[in-house]
Amino acid sequence: MISERAPVEGSSTPVVMMKQVMEQPAPLSRFRAGIPEDLDRIVMRLLAKDPAHRFADGGSSGLQSRLADVTSVTQEARALSKEIGYVLAAADELRDIDGRP
Repeated sequence: MISERAPVEGSSTPVVMMKQVMEQPAPLSRFRAGIPEDLDRIVMRLLAKDPAHRFADGGSSGLQSRLADVTSVTQEARALSKEIGYVLAAADELRDIDGRP
């Protein structure tokens, strides 16, 4: 699970069932840092109580398109993070050579 927890939790099965009907689950980002905002929106739309607010085709085409966008952004962020790591490592090496703190 992405958030490392169930979307609805309770002390007993009847409590969980009632919450599923009555309460909107919290966004993933509340429970796990680094969740892309778009992924938060996609999951909340999938969990919408009103079927009219969900993806019209059960999620297949609209969801695949939105997830592709999130995946692309996530891959770009990882690549950028890796490059930043290289720059920071190079800066550390230069400080070591130069003798500056």
